[in-house]
Amino acid sequence: MDPTVMAEGMALSDDPILHFRHSTYTDSYNRRSAGQ
Repeated sequence: MDPTVMAEGMALSDDPILHFRHSTYTDSYNRRSAGQ
């Protein structure tokens, strides 16, 4: 689950952890998808 994917009408806060988690989850997803 990527906490930065929001439904229409919703917005992220300025919490820097959310931005860090987005990049971490993206990297993890890409590695799992590649079978690593």
